[in-house]
Amino acid sequence: MTINKSTINGNGTEFAAGILNNGILTLSDSTISDNSADGTSGGISNGGTLTIINSTLSGNSATTEGGGIRNGGTLTIINSTLSGNSANLGAGIYNFQGLVTVSNSTITLNNPSIYESEAIGGGGIYIEDGTIKVNNSIIAGNFYTFDNGTINVTNPDVVGDFISNGYNLIGNLNGSTGFNTSEQLTVPITEVLDLTLRDNGGVTKTHALVTGSRAINGGKNADIPIDNTDIDGDGNITEQVPFDGRGSGFKRISGGRVDIGAFEAVVNVINGTRGRDQIKGTAANDIIIGFQGEDTLTGGAGADAFVYTRYRDAGDTITDLKVGTDKIVLRSLFASLGLGNLSYANAISGGYLSFGSQGTDTVVFLDLDGSSGTGRRLKLVKVNKVSSTALNNAVNFAL
Repeated sequence: MTINKSTINGNGTEFAAGILNNGILTLSDSTISDNSADGTSGGISNGGTLTIINSTLSGNSATTEGGGIRNGGTLTIINSTLSGNSANLGAGIYNFQGLVTVSNSTITLNNPSIYESEAIGGGGIYIEDGTIKVNNSIIAGNFYTFDNGTINVTNPDVVGDFISNGYNLIGNLNGSTGFNTSEQLTVPITEVLDLTLRDNGGVTKTHALVTGSRAINGGKNADIPIDNTDIDGDGNITEQVPFDGRGSGFKRISGGRVDIGAFEAVVNVINGTRGRDQIKGTAANDIIIGFQGEDTLTGGAGADAFVYTRYRDAGDTITDLKVGTDKIVLRSLFASLGLGNLSYANAISGGYLSFGSQGTDTVVFLDLDGSSGTGRRLKLVKVNKVSSTALNNAVNFAL
């Protein structure tokens, strides 16, 4: 059976409020939302074989287990979003037996709720038993809300023993095993995606990636699943899935390398040379990497990322940085200097980053050993027509 381009919304029952599957089911280009179970399985209960592709499960709730999905069969999730679901255990996914495979998907903002005065966690995924394999996926930013505030849940994102194929982005590892050095771990969700689930084009709502997101070009192309459901209708079931979670018209790979999660950011990568370049971006969202030389960089329209990878890239001028929209990306640079664990606030307070005014322009300085060391600071980049007060804000940088 196949459910395609459908919405299942607003149902309430004790168990499996949205879908109960004990057979073979494919769910594609569909939305399962705002269903509520007094017991388990707010969105979907699966005891059979279920494939979910290019779909969104949001706002579903269960009193005990599996706000989005409760699985005891074989579950495959591709290019899909689980957001804003709630349950005491496994607000996104609760697995009590069977096999779950999650690929190129986003699991965020799911809320482990209080039941019998306890919130155990596993807001993203909770493994009671069985096997869960994960690759190219975001599981981060899951948390509990209470009286318009938040409380700490010990294991908000992942609980259990996972099998990771790598290239995932995980917010909080507490309570889990199996993730490896190819992952991006303990990453704040605000550095990854837009926290609003919205219409970004396509059939279902998604979380877009923010400018300079750690998820952009962070996945592994070889691990994109095979399109064995023929989602593009071309008769080819041996090719890789060609679209992101929005479906037709939204390519799964942009910029040469797949993004992590369900959403693929459309970016234009522009590389400089070892010499002094004058690089101009496009009307789209550009990633501009000047490399060596004192380059002049102009982003143009769109949300642009000016990327620094090594110490020798310093000395550039950015002519048109849009405060709050464009970003200066220092992630690779800081990692190459052994400063990869610094937050923006710590980089400023420790004197690793500082600012100076030059007329109406601002110069960003880099100090390798911070204010406590004896080394001299280096002019990293000059930003034209932006004050130091406006520039000195975490929204303008990605570390």
